[in-house]
Amino acid sequence: MKMTHLKINHLTNPLGFDLANPTVSYVVTEAAGTRQAFAQVQVSCKEDFSEILYDSGECAAAVSTGFELPLELQPMTRYYWKVRAADETGDSAWSEVQWFETAKSVTGHDGSWQAKWMTPQLDARIQAVLWKDIELLKPVAKARAYVIGLGLYEFYLNGEKQGEECLLPGFCDYDDWLQYQTFEIKPEMGNNRIELALGDGWYKGRYGLRKESENYGNRLAALAEFHVWYEDGTKEVFGTDESWKARKSRITESGIYPGEVYDMTLDVSETFETEVINLGYERLSPRLSPPITVHEQLKPAEVIHTPAGETVLDLGQNMAGWLQFRCSAPYGTKLHFQFGEILQDGNFYNENLRTAKSEYIYIA
Repeated sequence: MKMTHLKINHLTNPLGFDLANPTVSYVVTEAAGTRQAFAQVQVSCKEDFSEILYDSGECAAAVSTGFELPLELQPMTRYYWKVRAADETGDSAWSEVQWFETAKSVTGHDGSWQAKWMTPQLDARIQAVLWKDIELLKPVAKARAYVIGLGLYEFYLNGEKQGEECLLPGFCDYDDWLQYQTFEIKPEMGNNRIELALGDGWYKGRYGLRKESENYGNRLAALAEFHVWYEDGTKEVFGTDESWKARKSRITESGIYPGEVYDMTLDVSETFETEVINLGYERLSPRLSPPITVHEQLKPAEVIHTPAGETVLDLGQNMAGWLQFRCSAPYGTKLHFQFGEILQDGNFYNENLRTAKSEYIYIA
């Protein structure tokens, strides 16, 4: 017997999700019998299960599609769990150990933030990066970051993008609900540079039916806390505040419909101040949306040279994504990529996208 597809609330080892009612599910394969006789679920705060928080015992009523754990979850806590199933022949097996970790708050709105909402002191049209250097003077046992950026954000630690997700914080109901993300981070002893790259996204950019742009806000903003637990048992919390700085991004334009302009010639060395923006905390909630990640990488199925003299890369299917390319063009060369769904009379055609530019411009 084998145990596979081990999940909590349909997620594998979820970090920082809203798990109001954590529910175990699993799939049994290669069993000697044909039906489950009982299942047993154990939960612990220690990976070796030296201390058991919950043990269901051999429960005949447990079902593999959903067994709710009667736990009162604590914030910022990692729980380990495993399940044993047995069939009518006596064949049984324990699963591998799985885990889930709660966010700053277990569920719902959270007003316990020490950090402040910050915005760059730049023209509202400029895409910006907020940053700060944090010095850690003792060996670190573990560290977590709790982050949200409006409209979209990417989180960097010492120049390295954290996580594999795209379009964070995902699609929110900005008027009522803002989901923040939890990151397991590994800062170094000594100086660490934290950066939050911000873009307009659905929040501030051209999107929606209420008005052409700034449907939900007119300023880029970010809120982040960094919790560091040291090996000596002490803890320290760093949060966004007025000490953070800002710089211009090399992404000069960004939007869901327009696309993006990336200018490598732009000098982004100048430092700007940040200021507090009053967005409140009552809408904040641990994340619900599953991660948006790269599903696959496609190579063009065909390179088409159209009657109009265009070069078209045909990906062979309609898709959501972006183009990856290498560039060794001379300084200042402008590469202009346009995206569409169909050809018309054998030529590139995107007028069906109406006023959406759907383009990527790269300045070498």
